Amino acid sequence: MADPLLLSLATATLDAVSGKLDPTGDGSGLSGIAKAADIAGKLDKTGDASGASATPPGGASSRGIGDWLAATHFNVASVAALRAWPVGSLLSGAIVRTSGYYATADGGGAEYVWSPASSVADDGCMAIAPTSGTGRWLRQIPSGSDLSLLSCGVKADFSFVSGTGTDNTAAIQAAITAAQSAASGGQGFRIKAPPGYMLHGPVLIASQVEIDGAGSQSSVFVLKSSAATAALTIQTAGSDFTSQGYPAANIKLTGFRIMGQAGKGGNAGGHGIEFANGTIPAWVRATDITLTNLPGSGLHANGFPGFAEFTRSVFVNNNLYGTDTGSTADWRFVNCDWGANTAGNLRSQYDAQMLLINPNISGAGGYGAEISQSDIKVVGGSADLNNKSGIKYTANPNGIYRLVLTGGFSFGGNSRTAVNTYHDIEVYGSGSGLLISGVRFSHKPYVQDATSNITNNIFIDPSSTVPITENSNQFASGSLVSPGVTNAPNRFGAAFTTYTPSMVASGATTFVSGATSGRYQIAGKRLDFSVSGTITTSGNGTTWVAIALPGTLKPAAAGTVTGFGSNGKVLSGQMIAGTGFVFFRNADGTYPGADGLTITASGTVEIQ
Repeated sequence: MADPLLLSLATATLDAVSGKLDPTGDGSGLSGIAKAADIAGKLDKTGDASGASATPPGGASSRGIGDWLAATHFNVASVAALRAWPVGSLLSGAIVRTSGYYATADGGGAEYVWSPASSVADDGCMAIAPTSGTGRWLRQIPSGSDLSLLSCGVKADFSFVSGTGTDNTAAIQAAITAAQSAASGGQGFRIKAPPGYMLHGPVLIASQVEIDGAGSQSSVFVLKSSAATAALTIQTAGSDFTSQGYPAANIKLTGFRIMGQAGKGGNAGGHGIEFANGTIPAWVRATDITLTNLPGSGLHANGFPGFAEFTRSVFVNNNLYGTDTGSTADWRFVNCDWGANTAGNLRSQYDAQMLLINPNISGAGGYGAEISQSDIKVVGGSADLNNKSGIKYTANPNGIYRLVLTGGFSFGGNSRTAVNTYHDIEVYGSGSGLLISGVRFSHKPYVQDATSNITNNIFIDPSSTVPITENSNQFASGSLVSPGVTNAPNRFGAAFTTYTPSMVASGATTFVSGATSGRYQIAGKRLDFSVSGTITTSGNGTTWVAIALPGTLKPAAAGTVTGFGSNGKVLSGQMIAGTGFVFFRNADGTYPGADGLTITASGTVEIQ
């Protein structure tokens, strides 16, 4: 089939020749392009056919028509030249290729087809409007091929030395929008980011797209210093699947870096990637992504409905956090690095599930990881040299989520800038559990080694009731078990220490105590205990029955525990600051004593 553009040019040429040969316009004697060229050569020795309306701008007009038609490849140097091409006589479907976007061989060349009836918006990427006339030049991209950002007008010309460069926001957004539109129909193509530094403002991903750079050390997106929101926001829209059955939010990001134009300076909302609350779940997979030197966090999320996996990615040197996530369904980080983020390296709040495989969490200005009421499992990796504690964990009060550290995870050199202040792990709250298994604690606490900065390997807030399982861990050689230092192997899995408490009754001279028993465990200033005592003779006791805490230990503040009588009554146990007993009454405030009654109770209290 003849090329439509060739036919258009031939038609225009024949029109010109006919005007010279046959003013009546009946076309007698014309026998096609070859005959027309022959006639024109006889009538017009210069062969300029100046009446041809499709002559390319700048094209030679002094050659024979037949020679001109045979030698022209219908390429133009740039999109600007394409816009200027006269389109009045072109047939629908005519094809032209540009040799570059701004200039020949700049990497932005592309193929366009002429659509005289189209009026879609000129986006400088997929649709180009002519300078004069109606219609559009439309991009032709086979499904499964690549769409270079250079062919959408992107210039990778930003310089950190001068602080200037082309604003590529519209061009990048046009490419993303085009890729999403094609994907919705099951076609799809991959966006290719070139090497170099590309300045831009915030752009949005709303559905399926794939962006592939030349590597995180080569392709760099630079967020404008004036930006108040993230460089790249993922916020889904539409339905889970298109009408053709294709997933609507399957997103793949590979091989690029995002950083700030002014480094950490700028608006705190200037994150690298923002995962926003969209209308449908998204499946995001990212590999070799670096988010660094941004005024906000590298990665920020709040209420993101979907799954996101980052592999071999880096979150370093950002003004807030490396990653700051919340209320998201599912995260996975595999072989990723966090480091030198000012507020902290990793913060997770209310995330339903997060898996970290071999993370390197190091050198944070704050905590290595702040985990609040999230469900997180960590396999391998380390938390080292953070200014505050390696991990700060606050449990979920509903007991739904927990923290698991296993697989050779290690701690070392934390509390870096605050001697004897922070710990390897801090534990707060109540409800959900903490499992520490196969973990290595490299440094002893400061009280045992003055070259170490940490106060404890494991610190448990005195008011915390988090159930902790700890086994098969390795602590620094020579670590001791002592009050205030929670760092002993199998500390929480071992049996409690037993003791025999005394038991007395208020105002009693004939009260006789029977068998008593007690068990306790000390973690820092936290005392966990359980007691049991049987009354042989209640005698003339009144008001309360008291059972002693172990040794000389005394509560630092008032507290309560719940006790139970062998007669089925619930008892209220009171602890008084500075007094080493638990005082029991019936729940209604009456004296609980009776011959043969056994009282049992267990609880936790902060000790002096």
